Amino acid sequence: GMLEVVMGNWDNAERYMELALDVALRLESPPWIARTHHDYARMLLARGAAGDRERALALNAEALATARELGMRKVAADCERLLAEA
Repeated sequence: GMLEVVMGNWDNAERYMELALDVALRLESPPWIARTHHDYARMLLARGAAGDRERALALNAEALATARELGMRKVAADCERLLAEA
């Protein structure tokens, strides 16, 4: 998904982000869910379509809460940085 972001292929990027999130949710893996929420938020902010900012902030907030709860300092810092940049 992130490669598609770099290439500017927004439809593919969104599709891969949704797939990654679905897999993380089915695995019931909070660390992967947090990381995927954060990456998806970054993609949405980079794309900048209607409604993307609001959804990105919500996903990033979920990622940040999970990262803090699990002690994932790097992910939490990434989420905080994204929030500051948004």
